[in-house]
Amino acid sequence: MTISRRKALFGTSVAFAAVGGRHVAAQEADILAQRLEFEPAFEGAALALDAATDSFMGVDNGGEVNAEAASEQLRAALATLAEVGVGAEAALVARTEQADLVADILANEVDLAPDPEAVEDLRNAEAQADADTWQRAFTDILAQAFGIDPQLGPQLRDALIALDTAQDLPRLAEAVRKGDWWAALRITRRIVAKIVSRAGLSALSERLGEDAYRQILRALARRAVPYLGWGAFALSLALAIWENRERLGNLAD
Repeated sequence: MTISRRKALFGTSVAFAAVGGRHVAAQEADILAQRLEFEPAFEGAALALDAATDSFMGVDNGGEVNAEAASEQLRAALATLAEVGVGAEAALVARTEQADLVADILANEVDLAPDPEAVEDLRNAEAQADADTWQRAFTDILAQAFGIDPQLGPQLRDALIALDTAQDLPRLAEAVRKGDWWAALRITRRIVAKIVSRAGLSALSERLGEDAYRQILRALARRAVPYLGWGAFALSLALAIWENRERLGNLAD
């Protein structure tokens, strides 16, 4: 593993920055100890996530999506972290860019532990039978990914619009219709990156309410977003879209 990748994996969350030389030194020592304890698990999980992404993009399968392999490898990534008990005790070594997410998770007393079962939970997500547009069907799947009431779909769509996804969703729909899963994953990752940004978290919290927002935080934690970044959640969502490809492909934007 390269030094740059280590830095990406083990950036210190600014949510835990301390003031005062002695306190800072003590906290830095705690962070170093946490890094040494969890580093092998983070490395193993990152490699499994890379393998899962390659499988989804068909790198070793003639360009065809290998959903089974991708799901298995993604599950392995989350299981690696779950097995070593990564949770609140490892929050000090969460990724730097996920500082806002981690701060909200801790403030809302949400469990930080990843959950391998989250892979199948999302892969089995389906658009509601009455979904008559691509955007509504996508929102249905995203609501299930977040574990929130599908009746909150209009508020969730409003949040997505506020996050400047108006162009992303039609492009995602077109990629799915063409069977261009490289592009579909890339666009899905862009959408998820907006969702887990500070602006995204604020939009979700304001529009969906406290209870639903806590569910969303748990959904992101279950897929190890604080430790692996948004890649694992984006890949899970892309797998759900792939499973619904025939239905989605027949819907208008």
